[in-house]
Amino acid sequence: MNKNTYYPKQIEHVPFYILEKKELEVNPVYPQATPYILTIDESSGASYVLLGADSSQRISMSNDDSGVVIANTLLTTATSRDFTCYFFDTRRQQYLSNRAIHSETILGIEGRGFELPYPIIIDRRSDLLVTLADLSGAGNTVRLFFNGTKHYSNEIRKAIDSLSFVNDKCMPYFYTTDSAVTMLASTSATGYITMNSDFDFYVHRITSKSTGVYKLKISDSRTNRPWGNGVYHSSCIGNAEYNYDFKMPQKLPRNCQLKLDFTDLSTALNSVYITLTGVAVLKN
Repeated sequence: MNKNTYYPKQIEHVPFYILEKKELEVNPVYPQATPYILTIDESSGASYVLLGADSSQRISMSNDDSGVVIANTLLTTATSRDFTCYFFDTRRQQYLSNRAIHSETILGIEGRGFELPYPIIIDRRSDLLVTLADLSGAGNTVRLFFNGTKHYSNEIRKAIDSLSFVNDKCMPYFYTTDSAVTMLASTSATGYITMNSDFDFYVHRITSKSTGVYKLKISDSRTNRPWGNGVYHSSCIGNAEYNYDFKMPQKLPRNCQLKLDFTDLSTALNSVYITLTGVAVLKN
């Protein structure tokens, strides 16, 4: 594994280690792992949360002391996907986004999962807290499924600790606009995404959810460099189910800011949610 990159191959997918004496040895964590789905803690076995119309609720997704969970894929099923989620990692004491993120930009459905560019690692006796907020205006039954692997061998923790940049220096992260973006019919609006002062961010993909079509121009306020020679049409921006990664992740340094110029094409009130998905690289 190359220590010059923030993003090594995931440990559970490496069948062999290459030892210093240049011999191959079977990965000791490989035989002691199972596929694993982390979902909402719920004692009755239904594993869902019922949100009231336009209400919010904080739920937990807990890991026991039997192993380490490495979650790679995010999915949901819900009465309405018009809700937001805000993740809090209790081990790090760190939110995984700058504010609440619309579900349709990061939670896949029906076998079309949202693949993270870097996994969520949940240690033994740790949990992920999620604040869910309904936007549908009606009762909303929400289920969450984070697919990945559970490692029962103590060797997985030794492997992670020996590569501290894997777990302690990096985490998946999401950015949305600093404040909500809503346009009246055929009008324009400007939004900003301001990077956190505690870490650099490598953006891998952009996704969107809106109530109508729009066009968008993105530029880096720090360098004044545009992300294109024209504008994006919203139909060309992916969502949680259908998306693509940039060929080269874009580094956005701490405290830099993106400017997003929106123009409504729907001739109606238009609420736009933009999400940048990537990897946060923490300070040393």
